[in-house]
Amino acid sequence: MAPLPASKPDTDALSWVHHFEKYDRVLDEPAVQRKLPLCIIFCIASAAIWTWSIGLIPSFSKDLRMSVLNSTVPTALHLEQKHKRGGKASGLASSQTGSGELIYGNTAGGGGGGGEALEVKKLAPSWSAFLVDCGSGKVAVYEYGTDANGQPAEMGKTSAKMQVADLLVRQTSEGTDVLAPLWQLLDAKVLDSPASAKGGKRLPPLFVGATAGLREQLMQGHLTLADVASFGDALAQRYGDGDRAVKLELLSEQREAALELAAVRYAYEDSDFEGKKAGGSLSGGGKSCQVVWGGGQRDEFMSLDLDLFAAQRVMGAVGEAQALVWWENHIRGEVLKGTGDTGAGAGEAAGESVYVGITMLASAAVQAEVAGRLVSRADVLSSCANLIARAKAEDYWWQDFVRAAETNGMNSYGLDAATFRTVSILSAMRLQGIVEGAFGDDAKFYFSRTHELAARDESGRSVNVEWPLGALVTETW
Repeated sequence: MAPLPASKPDTDALSWVHHFEKYDRVLDEPAVQRKLPLCIIFCIASAAIWTWSIGLIPSFSKDLRMSVLNSTVPTALHLEQKHKRGGKASGLASSQTGSGELIYGNTAGGGGGGGEALEVKKLAPSWSAFLVDCGSGKVAVYEYGTDANGQPAEMGKTSAKMQVADLLVRQTSEGTDVLAPLWQLLDAKVLDSPASAKGGKRLPPLFVGATAGLREQLMQGHLTLADVASFGDALAQRYGDGDRAVKLELLSEQREAALELAAVRYAYEDSDFEGKKAGGSLSGGGKSCQVVWGGGQRDEFMSLDLDLFAAQRVMGAVGEAQALVWWENHIRGEVLKGTGDTGAGAGEAAGESVYVGITMLASAAVQAEVAGRLVSRADVLSSCANLIARAKAEDYWWQDFVRAAETNGMNSYGLDAATFRTVSILSAMRLQGIVEGAFGDDAKFYFSRTHELAARDESGRSVNVEWPLGALVTETW
């Protein structure tokens, strides 16, 4: 298959100029004006390429959407093809910002969406599986087993800073050796784990999922679907020994949001938040964020292109002051794409359920001191504003905060002080912008990356509430 049409800049220099074209306040800056000719040329070229791709090869566009965007979904999930918000279906070939409707039931009843109930698979006591999250900034390997009641339990998690999408791009020119760090990480768990020891029993299945990082490389034309398929073949050849099932899936925006919602509703099935249930979710990775509004007859969702890596490049190119103006406007613009011009997206469902914030949005909430407890929209906004102001000022409070982050887990990536400050500001602004623009005043939130399944797991183990957990409890193994 031919490379995908490039609908985003391919270089850092053009990348930040392209983002700035939307905002008049920033376009007035001399640093940006010097690069306007490049921006105009890029916009014209992009429009021409996109028009050509739609008008001359419609079958290609259809095949792309069917094979990449509309990935196989759990039986308990139905994706509405009609998109209420924005009036346009999302897709890699057009935009990374998507919105639509999910019909996804809440097993606990009340406070959740309509549709079918989440069907959690009953598993054999000796059952186990490996699920791998190839994220934008790291690869995480989850090992799952079962408790005495056949309920899924997380047995371990190993992660490493690594961008699989970039490795696959490099592989096209540098050869297969660039994948060695990935094989080393997976070998240690999938091949060397006691769960994988042969003994007459079926080897644990391996499910590898890739998200926004790989979607972006496909969209920019740096990778093709054939490249992704070759990666899947390499996984199967290396780990498909005997009867081990090996699956690679490029998660669409819809699929990622659905699995995260499944993870939240499974993990918090027994939780009660002042009489309310966990109905929706909001999550963030290195490049994209997903929001699902629960309650009512439909669970509506949106996916937002809020790339922390790009934001850091913008800051390096034009300085902090201009970059933060752009970032604030960019967040607002992305949220408006998903919610429509009317603003808050939760609408009448805002007060009916609690929205659980997970992954990197939960990490931002920890820094803002609004995690691990039920909080209001106003709590989140004011706490994020305080964190941002402190980080900008670099006062004594912030200096103590940075030192504490070295030991309390907040700086889990081991960033230097300057980078940690930058990422903290950008992440807090991202959380603040999503909560402010996508939810009404009555919305309640609970932020945590993990949750303890005390009521169902006798060991009291906590689980990471991320899309792999959603895949675990909805896939047919």
